[in-house]
Amino acid sequence: MIKIQPGLRFWLWLAPFMILALVLVLAPVWPVVASSASTGILTIDEISGPPGTDIEITGSGYTADSTYKVLCGTTLIASDTVEADGGFNIDYSIPLMAAGTYKFTATTTAGETTATAAVFTVTPKITIGSSTGKVGDVVSIIGKGFQKSGVVSIYFNSSTTAVITPQADSTGSFTSSFTVPETYQGKHTVIGKDTGNYTPRLDFTVNPSITVAQINASSDSQITVSGAGFTRSSTISFYIDNEKIDALTSSSATGDFSSIKITIPGIASGSHTLKVMDSKENYDSAKITVTSAIFISPTNGPAGTPIRIKGSGFNSESLISVSYQGQSITSDPEIIISDEDGNFNALILAPSSSAGAYNIGVSDDGSNTCTGIFTITASARLEKTSGVVGSNVAVNGSGFRAGTGINIKFDNSAIASGSVGSDGLFTASFKVPASLSGQHKVIITDGLNPITLSFFIEASAQISTSIGSGNQASGNVGSPITVTGSGFTPGATVNVTYDAEPAGASTVSDVGSFTVPFNAPASEAGDITVIASDGVNEFPLVFIMENIPPPTPMCLYPFKDEKSSALTNFQWVGVSDPSGISYRFQLSQDPEFKQLMIDKKALTGSSYQLTPEEKLKAGGKPYYWRVQAVDNASNASPWSAVSNFYVGLVIPSGLLYGFFGLVGMVVFGGGFVIGSRWGAKISAILSRFKKGKSGENADSEEAADSEA
Repeated sequence: MIKIQPGLRFWLWLAPFMILALVLVLAPVWPVVASSASTGILTIDEISGPPGTDIEITGSGYTADSTYKVLCGTTLIASDTVEADGGFNIDYSIPLMAAGTYKFTATTTAGETTATAAVFTVTPKITIGSSTGKVGDVVSIIGKGFQKSGVVSIYFNSSTTAVITPQADSTGSFTSSFTVPETYQGKHTVIGKDTGNYTPRLDFTVNPSITVAQINASSDSQITVSGAGFTRSSTISFYIDNEKIDALTSSSATGDFSSIKITIPGIASGSHTLKVMDSKENYDSAKITVTSAIFISPTNGPAGTPIRIKGSGFNSESLISVSYQGQSITSDPEIIISDEDGNFNALILAPSSSAGAYNIGVSDDGSNTCTGIFTITASARLEKTSGVVGSNVAVNGSGFRAGTGINIKFDNSAIASGSVGSDGLFTASFKVPASLSGQHKVIITDGLNPITLSFFIEASAQISTSIGSGNQASGNVGSPITVTGSGFTPGATVNVTYDAEPAGASTVSDVGSFTVPFNAPASEAGDITVIASDGVNEFPLVFIMENIPPPTPMCLYPFKDEKSSALTNFQWVGVSDPSGISYRFQLSQDPEFKQLMIDKKALTGSSYQLTPEEKLKAGGKPYYWRVQAVDNASNASPWSAVSNFYVGLVIPSGLLYGFFGLVGMVVFGGGFVIGSRWGAKISAILSRFKKGKSGENADSEEAADSEA
């Protein structure tokens, strides 16, 4: 171990303080020493900017005629002779350099250096290939001055979602491109950013753009149009050759619309301009080509179908020819002329033919020709689509295979057949079989073309007698009546009433039919309502009761003007009637029968015996009687001729008339005598009265009175 002497120890402790004191004394002198070794000054006129920035480097205070060198970092950028005034000037463009701070220094052959380095900061910058464009355009972009090998984010009108993220190279540069995103019309900004800095904002103006799904189309056809870059939330209008068409839509909040279908109007064939414009008159246009075309409606159907043919894009005011399967066909109008825009409209009828596809050709007097297809389909029709069991139904059809047989089924049961002619037509008929009411299938087929039609069976009932049948029938009392029906509910009970009175009942069969027989009861002549009902179906029928009156009976006994007993047994000649017969007997002492003594009805025999209570009184006054026949349908014959008779003493009519004559003669003779005497007296009185009322005296009057 080394031992330090006490005196030496003191100096070792003092040495640091002595060194510090020396430094403090010499410090003010050091700058002067340095300045005297390097007196040049270097400055630049720009202190920051992106690569490509032009700067001016100025040197001063250097030794005249010495050679200088200027360095950026360690890279020599210039070398020349210092001017006589000790300065120099250099124009320099910042090269491709990554972002950062760079020092500029100078040295001379005289041993001089830059007193203070000039500092330049490289900042990022982007440039784009175009400042305007449309949504979907690809725009080139160049970046400089970014971080070395760093990832750069390029933003379009946003600072959150990058449209591209290129990577810079070692110089902080990149070359790339981006697609203009979906956005509205107007100015937008493009900026770049790495981990350190944002670039200055660049303006980019978005203009409208449209896309057309079909650029070749015919009149009346549709094209699909989409658009972007229009004024946001704006009305969008469509024009063809600057003529507004009937189509409108609206842009979204981002200025776009999609898949709008517009119909090409009737215009001539060739190139046309489609323009789409918003409410601020921002627009884009596209070329479309209109071709000649025909539209057939319908495109299929049975023979006889009216076919509408619309044509467009043909020669203006041209004669149009129409053919069907290569053969000329009658059209409406007969002569077709296209209008000034090359359009026409005509109608033809599909000819009768077998099922299949047929060509419809259209041409003008130039070179425009179009072809369409119409498909003939098999078709059948029922003469009527509803009816009752047993009714006849006619069937006709078209479009079937020529020369084949037709089979007709009713609910899968064969009921008729037919044959198809060379024109694909057939005609047949069938009788509706017994079945339930409701919808049923009628299947018609030639073995290849099945057609199914519907037929509705209606519940029905009819009334039958020996005279006829149907909704009504006629007869007389006692006639056998049969009520039958079809289409009723199987298993149900059908009740039949005659003039609201029960007449019979029956249970409906499995095929919906029933039969109820009965005889016509006694009822008045005329229409009688007969009703058949199962509680669901109810059918009113009519039975017409005969209204022919029976023959008139003839009075037989008592004989006319003869005497009879007080308990006479009246007898008459009877008659007959299909509805059965009864008689009405009347007795009166009034020949007009205004006051009846006896009125008997519904007498079944051809006689009537007076009862003791009806005993007649004897006397000279005659009794009158008559008789009438009434059948069970209440048809009455005329009354018989009136007959009269007497009861008790009867004076012969000759004697009675003689007595009355004698009495008359006596009365006449007496009256004559009395009348003669009274006549003379009255005559004398009148004579005296005339001769003088004033001259005659009282004696004369008395004499006359005495004479009288």
